[in-house]
Amino acid sequence: MLMPERFRSQHTGGFGRFLTTGQRNISWKAIELPGLHRGGYEIQLELSFAEYNKGGIRCFTSVIRDITRRKEFEEALKRSEERYRELFENNPLPMWVYDADSLGFLAVNDAACRQYGYSSGEFLSMKITQIRPAEEVPDLLTNLAEADGSLQKSGDWLHRRKDGTELYVEITSHDIDFLGRKARLVLANDVTDRKNAEEAQLRLNETLERRVAERTVELESVNKELESFAYSVSHDLRAPLRAMDGFSLALMEDYGDKFEDAGKNFLHRIRTASQQMSRLIDDLLSLSRVTRSEIRHTHVNLSAIANEIIDRHLELQQREDFVFDVQDGIEVSGDERLLRIALENLLGNAWKFTSKTKSPQISFECRSDNGERVYCIKDNGAGFDMKYADKLFGAFQRLHSANEFEGTGIGLATVQRIMARHGGKIWAEGDVGNGAAFYFTI
Repeated sequence: MLMPERFRSQHTGGFGRFLTTGQRNISWKAIELPGLHRGGYEIQLELSFAEYNKGGIRCFTSVIRDITRRKEFEEALKRSEERYRELFENNPLPMWVYDADSLGFLAVNDAACRQYGYSSGEFLSMKITQIRPAEEVPDLLTNLAEADGSLQKSGDWLHRRKDGTELYVEITSHDIDFLGRKARLVLANDVTDRKNAEEAQLRLNETLERRVAERTVELESVNKELESFAYSVSHDLRAPLRAMDGFSLALMEDYGDKFEDAGKNFLHRIRTASQQMSRLIDDLLSLSRVTRSEIRHTHVNLSAIANEIIDRHLELQQREDFVFDVQDGIEVSGDERLLRIALENLLGNAWKFTSKTKSPQISFECRSDNGERVYCIKDNGAGFDMKYADKLFGAFQRLHSANEFEGTGIGLATVQRIMARHGGKIWAEGDVGNGAAFYFTI
């Protein structure tokens, strides 16, 4: 009754054959067989019994243990080992197990055989030191000596295939018990392409650094030449210009009564041209200094600077119905000297191009545009045609003739370079006769 019905006849026959053998004093080792629980379901039993004689009577004693949980655990362990072996064998990345003491390979998967070119049998006759270049073996042994048995990523290592070619692999490993032996399980990911790309990038960076150094030397030489040119412009060209202007003025003052109107007009045009040339030299030197000067970041109040600039213009020339609207507290971090030059050019242009406008208006404000601060100087002056907007910030580019508005065409080019040196940009919108707006970021 302790056994499922389908096994009873088999068990009874086997026990009967044992009893008829005539053997005495037999002790059986434990055997495993199915049992029937009182609840009606099957369980696994372990049965051990021994024979003894009591008063001439042949007797047996037995011990029965329920080993159902143990058998379930053993079955689960067996399935786990099968899954592990399947994962190990079918893993697309090379994997192996090596003995922690002898360093000999104990198991390898197919991916390792394919990657390194050795057969499974060849691998199992080798040690892990044999797939490393000889010069890297000391580092390998040091790494193994320092390993604490936990999961470890030991970085990238150079390995050697059977055919002698080399590859870089990223090693991940940890200690395991392998058939009672202390061993280490290793996963080797081929990163040769990545390493080659990194080395190529490193070589490229070294080349770029060398080129930058060479270009820096060249630029320093060019800057010295520019400084020499600026000195020449500042001193050598100014002298003849001053002479032209001065002698023309002397002729007009001392001999003016001897010239006809045409002659006086020629002298006046000579003076105007020399003065215009002098202003152009000043603007060129200013543009050169903007390009070469070092940026010194400080806290700058643009609103205060704008008010100072307009006040100076008003001191020189009062205007009826003039309105200057400046937003208070426009403050930035930048080079105060360069930003002052930029505002002088932008506000100077606004003042100039509103000179022929009734009720002239100029404004300066700051707004947020998609999280970025945008600054705007706007006027209701002469404006410009937007189809020529791309010419605004080029050196010597003018959209109005000198007869309409004086200027050299350098100011906005200077402003653009100042904004670029502050990591910003500048652009403009305009309409002929309806003013212009200049936007910039810093």
